[in-house]
Amino acid sequence: MRYHAPSGSTDPDADYVDRNTPAVPVGSKVPAAVFNWIQREIVDVIEKFGLTPDDELQLAAAIRKSLSIYNRTQVFTSSGTFTVPDGVTSVEVEVWGAGGAGGASGDGTGGTLAGNSGAGGGAGGYGYKRITGLTPGATIAVIVGAAGVASTSSVSGSGGSSSFGSYLSCTGGVGGSYGVLSAVDGGAGGTPTGADIGVDGATGGYSGTNSSATPTQSQILVIYNKGGGAAGGLSSTTLGGTGLTGSGVGSGGSGASGGSLLLGGNGAPGLVVVRW
Repeated sequence: MRYHAPSGSTDPDADYVDRNTPAVPVGSKVPAAVFNWIQREIVDVIEKFGLTPDDELQLAAAIRKSLSIYNRTQVFTSSGTFTVPDGVTSVEVEVWGAGGAGGASGDGTGGTLAGNSGAGGGAGGYGYKRITGLTPGATIAVIVGAAGVASTSSVSGSGGSSSFGSYLSCTGGVGGSYGVLSAVDGGAGGTPTGADIGVDGATGGYSGTNSSATPTQSQILVIYNKGGGAAGGLSSTTLGGTGLTGSGVGSGGSGASGGSLLLGGNGAPGLVVVRW
């Protein structure tokens, strides 16, 4: 709503004055637009927040409702449904895919050494998106990817994809390979689709030789079997034994080493965060 100066004023920013002052014997004339637009502005606020204009005090109630609607965050740690709140037409969404699990250590078959370090699991992808044009009351399916589960098979479980409706999705990281004689790449990181800003998940560390009889030096293990780090998260590594679970959100689990068919670490689960 713009400012409406007194009727007859040539200055669009002129102030209103009272009558019967020495300098101004006649007070300002108030144009009808002042009253029309004040009422329309207030009614618009009341209606925007779901109230029906009536002959009662409603502006304060509408303002209180606006404070309860905006600057809110809903965090999904498991799959569910997001319902667009009253008065909200845009949201900001962050999505993380889940991390893949780390690979098991070798068992000495097929020319490998018992205790060969398994490869780290890849991290889930990350994406951010601002979504506009939403309809209050509409529902949007939210999928949160499950963490990759470690196994003693040739490749551990991959992390699940996370998504916010059809607007934004991120795949999970791939599980790490079982420990073999030569180095094998770790699980690939997940990727975002539909993001305004997207980050691929980090690849897990590759598998490498590490037996209980001839352990690989610890600083090399950090390079070898670490789980991939997700955006905003950390990678994990172990210097011997079963792998570590991925830390935080979307990180990959580390591979196992130093013993026959030890399990790698599980990946970290995905996450979806909605703000408005």
